Amino acid sequence: MNEDRLITLILWVVFILGAAGLAGTYYVRSHRRPAQIPPATESQPKEPLLEPRKQVHPSPQAPVHKEAVTPADEKQREAISEKEEAEERPSPAISRPSSPKAIMRETTTANGSFARAQQITEGVIIGIRGSNDDLADWYKVRATGRTMVVRFEPVLKGKSPYFRVAVYNANKQRVGEGVGKSRPSTAIAVQPQSVYYIKVDLDHAPIQSSTYKVHVNFHNREVS
Repeated sequence: MNEDRLITLILWVVFILGAAGLAGTYYVRSHRRPAQIPPATESQPKEPLLEPRKQVHPSPQAPVHKEAVTPADEKQREAISEKEEAEERPSPAISRPSSPKAIMRETTTANGSFARAQQITEGVIIGIRGSNDDLADWYKVRATGRTMVVRFEPVLKGKSPYFRVAVYNANKQRVGEGVGKSRPSTAIAVQPQSVYYIKVDLDHAPIQSSTYKVHVNFHNREVS
């Protein structure tokens, strides 16, 4: 009787365990989530495979044979080198002669007074004494330096007593004068860019003196 109960109990245990296993399997299958398939992605460009650099071995150079250099060759090379250096050096500035001074002539317009002075520049003015009443010729010039030199040069046909050349400023004040029988001159200090008047006095000149020259120059040296 006891053996039958034991067998029955074992069978119930086996049955219960089997039922529990079946129930667990069903529960797992019913609650399993479907496998998620990852979205398809664009194929990314693959980086190019870098080929391994080939190791370059320098080729052996042939030995250089030096030529024997004689003293004559050395001198020739030095001469060529000096010539090339001289050609590369900038040539010194060539000093050009200064342009000649202007040569002007007295106009036919009357210039016998301060107000009617003829405009001139630095250079040589060639004047003419035309009649007995032509007692003076006036010229005006703008200073281009700190010193003004005026020199009278008569061109004579006969005997001459003396000549006079004078310089005035814009206020009609005489600032310089030269008197003489041959070539009177005067040098005075002036203000650059100021206007000065030159009077050629022909009152004491003979009528035979038909032409004359007046030299007008400027420089920046002090008046001696």
